Amino acid sequence: MEPAIIVHGGVGQPVKHSDGTAKAARAGMEILTGGGSALDAVIKAVVMLEDDPRFNAGTGSRLRIDGSIEMDAIIADSRGHLGAVAAIKRVKNPVLVARKVADSPHKILTGEGATTFARRYGFGDYDPSTPENVEKLKGYKRKIDSGELPLWMGDWRPYKDLIKDTVGAVAVDRRGVFAAASSSGGTALMMPGRVGDCALFGCGQYVAKNCAIAVTGVGEAIIEKVLAYQIFAKMSTISPKEAADWGVALFPKDVPLGAITLSADGWGLSSNMPMACTVMTWDTVINGDQIWKEEAETITPAVVGPAIPTVKAEDQGRVEAQRAVQTLLAPDATPPQPAPVPPPLPPPIAPAAPRPAAVPPPLPPPVTPAAPRPAAVPPPLPPPVTPAAPRPAAVPPPLPPPVTPAATAPAPVIAPAPAPAPVQAPAPAPAPAPQAASQEPQRFRCPYCKNIFAVIITQKPIHVACPYCKTPVLIQ
Repeated sequence: MEPAIIVHGGVGQPVKHSDGTAKAARAGMEILTGGGSALDAVIKAVVMLEDDPRFNAGTGSRLRIDGSIEMDAIIADSRGHLGAVAAIKRVKNPVLVARKVADSPHKILTGEGATTFARRYGFGDYDPSTPENVEKLKGYKRKIDSGELPLWMGDWRPYKDLIKDTVGAVAVDRRGVFAAASSSGGTALMMPGRVGDCALFGCGQYVAKNCAIAVTGVGEAIIEKVLAYQIFAKMSTISPKEAADWGVALFPKDVPLGAITLSADGWGLSSNMPMACTVMTWDTVINGDQIWKEEAETITPAVVGPAIPTVKAEDQGRVEAQRAVQTLLAPDATPPQPAPVPPPLPPPIAPAAPRPAAVPPPLPPPVTPAAPRPAAVPPPLPPPVTPAAPRPAAVPPPLPPPVTPAATAPAPVIAPAPAPAPVQAPAPAPAPAPQAASQEPQRFRCPYCKNIFAVIITQKPIHVACPYCKTPVLIQ
């Protein structure tokens, strides 16, 4: 993005003092063209106006009704820097103290706290009053004594000559970062401790990601409307120039008010009084004396109201403008000589006819609600399951009939099985006498299933059931 800077010297500041705003704008543009930040550029511009006693900021600040000087200042950029001081005393450049506040945990410091903060960070004691402003205060007090001014200054509109307000600057750098800085000595005859719009973010100044706004005028009126933020909101739908015009038009014409705006869509400047100012872009340099025709510090009706349109130079004109900017940026350059014959002022710009109220589109026909869907019918339940009939208890097979030993022949007698081959017992003898049994287990072969089994014989003869086939065997 091409760099640009706009500097104003405060609404009501004579346009002949535009040489001071031009010098400040040139210093800021040097920073921008050198690759510096927009924040550094606007701070540099405002410092130069604070050091010029013709402007109501820093040296040259207006005196309070008790003869003291309390100043306000603020800085901000679209990267998130924000710092302000209010009612600070005895410092040379309040805007530099505001920049230091932006690096602290706070956003705004006031009164004695702000002054103590400044001393801690090396800002020395300085008296910003000037002999001219001391004499002006005496003159204002004479007007109060004669009844020409209300004691509590409840209505400032009849006393526009007392208003020479905040100085300020807005800028954008090559990285697309926007910034603004403002400084004010306050309005004449204010009470000690009064804080104006200058130090209040959203009132006298606002910076967003894509724009910067600074306003100047009666602080109390600006605070009531949160003016800078309202102009920012309006810039989402109209151009920066139209938004500046819209903001100034919110107030009666006899309430001094001015605004400068800058965005990626262009710039705007509007004021209901002549105002020292300078606009400087890569191809444009415009000073307040080119905007307003001043005759005894009164505004010519032909130029009341509309903001200054952006200069659209043709190729040749653009080259000449570039040369003019380079000449202004040269450190030892001779100021450009005015043209021998100034171009005629543009004809009065008739106010645009009010736009007809937007007719809202017809309402769509009412939507007939859809018929309610029938309730879902649940599927029929399955028939109850009949439990299976209990199975009959298993009937054990009948026990085999007991085996009755044959009566015709005696049971075979098996002799103890010799090792390795069994020996058939001899034929039974008739009715042998019982013998003493052995206590050791003896092995026998079943004559029926041929299996060998062991048994302890307690007496002989004896019947033993084969453990395999269950057949009783007589052992003698």
